[in-house]
Amino acid sequence: MAQASGLHLIQEKSFTNPIDASTFGTGELIRTALERGAEDILVGLGGSASIDGGLGALQAMRPLKRYSSIAINVACDVQTGFIECAGIFGPQKGATDTQIRFLENRLRRLAQVFREERHIDVASLPMAGAAGGLAGGLATVGANLQSGFEAVSERVNLVDQIENADLVITGEGEVNESSFRRKSCGRGAQVIKAHVNSFTYYCWKY
Repeated sequence: MAQASGLHLIQEKSFTNPIDASTFGTGELIRTALERGAEDILVGLGGSASIDGGLGALQAMRPLKRYSSIAINVACDVQTGFIECAGIFGPQKGATDTQIRFLENRLRRLAQVFREERHIDVASLPMAGAAGGLAGGLATVGANLQSGFEAVSERVNLVDQIENADLVITGEGEVNESSFRRKSCGRGAQVIKAHVNSFTYYCWKY
C-alpha cells in the first residue's frame, strides 16, 4: 500500500497534512486487481501516510459487494487499535496534537458507521489500526487480517528454504525490544533459531 498511499510520496511533495491524506490510491489498486480477475489479493501494510480508517480505499473499491467472492488478506505487524492508531502513529505522519484529537474523533465516528452499516466492530478488532486504520476498513469487506511475517513466509515457503540453507542473513535498521515481538525480522529470527544453529543479524543501530 505504500506504493500508492505511502509517507514517502507525501514527503517528496512537501505535503504534510495527515487529515487530508487518503488511502484512495490503495483502493484503486485493489479494485484494478479484482477487475483483472484476481481471486486472492494480498495487501501489505506499512509506511502509510494516512489515518483515514481505510475510508479512501473503500470509496475507490465501490461497489463493495463485489469483494465477497474473493479472498483479501491483509499483512500487518502491529496490534494497534483502530482509534488508538491516531495517537500512536499520528506524530510520525506530521500530525499536531490538535490534528490527532480530530483524527481520533473521526475514527471513532467511522467505527460507529462501520458497526451500524457493515456490522463489524473495528474498534475492538486486533490489528485494525494498522496503516492508519486501513486494516480495519478492509476488514469491513471481509478481509482477513494476519501477521505480515506469516503471510509472506507461507507464500515463499520460508521454513523449507531455511532448512536447506547453509547461512541465513537477516536484519533491519534498528534492533530493539520491539524487533522480537511482531516485526518480521524478529519473527524470522525465531523461525531461523528453530531450524539452524546460527545466523547473522545485521542492523544499523542496536
